[in-house]
This record gives sequence, C-alpha cells and structure tokens, in this order.
Amino acid sequence: MKSLISLFCVLVTMFAVVFVELEERRMNYVLLQKHRELRKVSQEERLRELQWAKSTKPQQLDKMAKMRLTMRKVESDRVVHFSSPPPPTPTPEPNTAAQKKEL
Repeated sequence: MKSLISLFCVLVTMFAVVFVELEERRMNYVLLQKHRELRKVSQEERLRELQWAKSTKPQQLDKMAKMRLTMRKVESDRVVHFSSPPPPTPTPEPNTAAQKKEL
C-alpha cells in the first residue's frame, strides 16, 4: 500500500512539473507575441510622426495649397491695409471744487 501511495505521489508530482513547464512555455509565446505587436505599433507610430513632420513643412503646405486648393502666393498689390481709428480724446471732467466756489 505504501508503494502505491508513493508511486501516486511521484506521478502527481511529475504531472504537476510537466503542467508548470507547459504553462511557462505558453506564457513565453504570449509574451513574444505581445512584444512583436508592441514593436509593430511603435514602428507605425514613428512612421506617422515622420509623415506628419513632412506634411507640415512650409514648402509642403505651400505645394498642397497650390495643387489641391488652387491657392496662389499673395501679391503685394492685393493686400489691403486698414488703418486703425484714432484713439478717443479724453473729455475733461468738471472740477467739482471749482464749481462749489462759484456758487
């Protein structure tokens, strides 16, 4: 009977070790997959940042405005300058002390 119990304990221990090793291998595969996904996403982010930097350069914006929006450079004779209105002149406030003396 003792040998049967000890044999059972050895088998359970071996199955437990095999199960732990298989679970470790599965988790390593999951970790590898997530690491690859992270690298792919970070590479896409860098690519989008480069595209954004290229598209916001002044030369690129000017080119896009000419091609897609049919805009053109502003000529100096086409600019209208508006003069600002003159500042308001302050109105003198009545001197109340002088008015009291006159009364």
